Amino acid sequence: MLFLMKSIVIFVFVSLLGFTIAFNCDGEPSSSEGKLLKKLFCYNYDKTERPVKNYSAAVNVTMNVHVQNYDLDERKSTLTAFVWMSTSWKDEYLTWDRMEYGIDKLIIESSEIWTPTIIPFNNYKSTEAACSNHRCEVNQLGMVCVPPCQYEAFCVSNTANWPFDTQNCSLSLGTWVGGSREDKNTTKIPT
Repeated sequence: MLFLMKSIVIFVFVSLLGFTIAFNCDGEPSSSEGKLLKKLFCYNYDKTERPVKNYSAAVNVTMNVHVQNYDLDERKSTLTAFVWMSTSWKDEYLTWDRMEYGIDKLIIESSEIWTPTIIPFNNYKSTEAACSNHRCEVNQLGMVCVPPCQYEAFCVSNTANWPFDTQNCSLSLGTWVGGSREDKNTTKIPT
């Protein structure tokens, strides 16, 4: 009975950790996953380069913000938003033949692949590290990442109709392109 309980505890612990495939470029892997990972990551993959074969092509990134919780601090006039930032794109270097490997998708740490740099331009704490390291799903249609993020937006108070005052909070997210801010790559999230 004690052995069974220890086994269940270990199984639950391993299940909570999630399943991430690790890859090793040395030697010849025996599993299909290992062979696929070696093909994808051990020869030409560079996570610092945009994932397109034609360098002049754009990387289209779809982004959705799912607000999980928020906290409004009226004294500091800030809104802290706790969100899941769902991003997806096509990585032209992470493709494979499903029939050859028998694998539909891989779960990869975000630190091992190219990810778009989405930063808040007017974050209260002015940090680029608003999102934690996370896992991403890689499949033949592209990449899907859903990191948890925390942003703090500035708010403008209007107390003219007190006690029915209002707070107008906004946060601009985007990417830096060529050392200057490109407004067409900016997403404004009204709150």
